[in-house]
Amino acid sequence: DTSACLVWDPDIQRYVVYGRPPVRVSVVREANRYVMRSESPDLVHWDVPRTTLNTDDADADPWDQIDEGALSGKSERIVRGPNRQYYGLSAFKTAGIYIGFARMYDVPSGAGWIELVHSSDGIEWHREPLREPFIAPRPGSWEDPMLLTTVTSPPIRVDDELLIYHGGMNAPHHGKCSLDKRGIGCRVAKVDRWVGYHSATEEAELLTHPVELKSRLRINARTGENGWIRVELITDWGEEIDGFTLSDSVPITGDSVSHDVRWSDTNVLPARDSLRVRVRSQNASIWALETGD
Repeated sequence: DTSACLVWDPDIQRYVVYGRPPVRVSVVREANRYVMRSESPDLVHWDVPRTTLNTDDADADPWDQIDEGALSGKSERIVRGPNRQYYGLSAFKTAGIYIGFARMYDVPSGAGWIELVHSSDGIEWHREPLREPFIAPRPGSWEDPMLLTTVTSPPIRVDDELLIYHGGMNAPHHGKCSLDKRGIGCRVAKVDRWVGYHSATEEAELLTHPVELKSRLRINARTGENGWIRVELITDWGEEIDGFTLSDSVPITGDSVSHDVRWSDTNVLPARDSLRVRVRSQNASIWALETGD
């Protein structure tokens, strides 16, 4: 059931599919909606699906059993587990990690929205702490209250923007909706701006763990009114490096997915196995660091 998502993972040289498993538990028919993962070397032979993403007690009372048959006007009793479930997952790999659009479904209201999840291996997924919608239906529109990613391809990049396609309808999941009230929408986001660090009027600091840096450094960031960003390089042990201190840093302002980081005399990084990056900012948003030519 629902659309499956097929991914080629070059790191493990295997195909990966995400979908809803055809599993029935105990005497309860279609016990719950959740996301499974299966792997294949050739698109023919697949391993046993494993559960990889499911809701928990923080989403809904674990003992709440919603009779979905009654919600949709059916005489047959259909119990589908807790009142908040994962309808599916659209996943893709970028910059060495998995990003996922998790389709959250609230059974009692019939509403749907998209949450952002991420994973280093595509098996253990992590949600954002506040569990807020990444893409929510616009009130009163054709996509309210049911918005889900029905397109399983990754976002499409056009210049410095990502086009994120989704489906929606202006009726709940268990309600009736005419075809002219359904549609495909598109949200537009800047490249790699999934989760960021945001500083306000007070100066703030971001410090990375030791990382391998190559030749040059760029930062995906935006500054507000009177905002600024300065970047410093330090050793793994926190020692300053001459010429690459905060006082040497050329202030970064404006909105770009690829600000060039510069210091007084250069934008070429020192030759070291690893360094830590210290970013100071005020009234700014920082999403990503990129290194290389």
